[in-house]
Amino acid sequence: MLGDHPKVKIIAALLSETERDVNKSDIARLAGISRSAVYAHLDELISREIVSKTRENSGNQMYQLNFSATEVELLAQLEDEILKRELGVDE
Repeated sequence: MLGDHPKVKIIAALLSETERDVNKSDIARLAGISRSAVYAHLDELISREIVSKTRENSGNQMYQLNFSATEVELLAQLEDEILKRELGVDE
């Protein structure tokens, strides 16, 4: 819905994993893009405070969306509304 750009795919992948942090390989797999695309775009998303580094796990840096960022919060709300409408769920 929001496009095929790798940054959009990275954000969408991280939106699908709100309960856990993931590494770059996980992001690539979830987003359906190459690891090189993740490497090419992740630093910008971090510098824009859309994505946060969380911890290291066995030498791998882990990442999550930064839900403190207004843009991320709005995207999460939009995703929630779209899913509710698609599933026909009323509040």
